[in-house]
Amino acid sequence: GPERGEAPASSPRFVPKQFKNKLLFEKNYFLIFGVLFTLSNLPLGSRINGLNIFFIGLGIFVCWWGINKARKRISVLEKGISAHGTIINVRKNTGTKVNGKSPIRIDYTYVVDGTIRESSIDCWDESASEHYPNEPVWVVYLSENFANNSSIWPPLA
Repeated sequence: GPERGEAPASSPRFVPKQFKNKLLFEKNYFLIFGVLFTLSNLPLGSRINGLNIFFIGLGIFVCWWGINKARKRISVLEKGISAHGTIINVRKNTGTKVNGKSPIRIDYTYVVDGTIRESSIDCWDESASEHYPNEPVWVVYLSENFANNSSIWPPLA
């Protein structure tokens, strides 16, 4: 059958700066949207009103949320515990569109202390579509809040 490949190195793992920057900035559409939303609501040459303050605050919140989400993913990749996992589904996530494109959603399971956990990851890299159901993979996870603290290894952007 298919091979899982080499196990992830022990933590802390090296994650290339280029990949970190891709997660934090280049592929972080929440950050990009938040910055554009904030800048578009700055009153240029006119007085600021309550609605401007609300929308600027909303834009800053979206920026913060995007960066926080990317930092959590980087932390999982660097410090996560490795586990055996299995991909259960690979599909386009049509609920998200950027420039007419949708990310590829990979749903997977992994076992922690005899309990099967389920999670998913959205990937903008087209090579993610080469994964398939029942494919064995490595998963790295942090033991707090399993749902949002796991990722497939090797990492996908």
